[in-house]
Amino acid sequence: MIKFSCLHCGQEVIGADAYRGHQTHCPKCGKIVTIPMPQPISKMIRFFCSYCGQKVSVSDEHGGQQAPCPKCAKIVTIPVADNGTADPVVAKRNAPPPTSAAGQVKSPLQKLAVAACVLGVGGYMLHTCSRQREDRDDWVKGELLLQQRNLDCSLLPNDAPRNFYWTYRDPESPTHVAEQLAGLRQAQAGAKVLIQNGFNAKKIPYLTIPQLCAVFDADRSGDKGALADAVAACKRDL
Repeated sequence: MIKFSCLHCGQEVIGADAYRGHQTHCPKCGKIVTIPMPQPISKMIRFFCSYCGQKVSVSDEHGGQQAPCPKCAKIVTIPVADNGTADPVVAKRNAPPPTSAAGQVKSPLQKLAVAACVLGVGGYMLHTCSRQREDRDDWVKGELLLQQRNLDCSLLPNDAPRNFYWTYRDPESPTHVAEQLAGLRQAQAGAKVLIQNGFNAKKIPYLTIPQLCAVFDADRSGDKGALADAVAACKRDL
């Protein structure tokens, strides 16, 4: 007896040795199949359907022929066996298609979507890093400008040097530069008042210009109650 697979549906068929080379009907699909002739060495060719990824196994005597995939029924080319291995060109063409994390076959549109997503994330990160570098450069330039005007950046909010540089580089805002400098000087004076009243100097950069100016105004007014309230507000907001 000989066992072989139907080329049409993959069903295992059993035939008598006396009928090798004769045709018979597949017991499952009913189509005509040929009972293989005896081979010196029986080999099986295993490959993957290039359409659905189904693993297919057939006798090497069918190498190079075309047959329908037992799963999706589309016509595929059976690789040619060579010393026990399938022909590399055909085998590569019939390799299992790439699958997604969910195990589904990726279509060209899915691949394009993934590529677009990767490029989008990369572009966003590049833009973010570039923006952070520009902000840092502007902060350093603003710090130098303020130091030239006898202002201590450690007694000012963190964003004060950068904001001052943005105003300074605008050729149409000389009046705004003068006004901003006046506000920064008042803020620095308010910071010194805070330190005199026991405020932690390391926390001053986390305050705002209006908060520091409020402390300066309260101190200049001579109202100790107002000054105490302004200092308490700074401590409370941190």
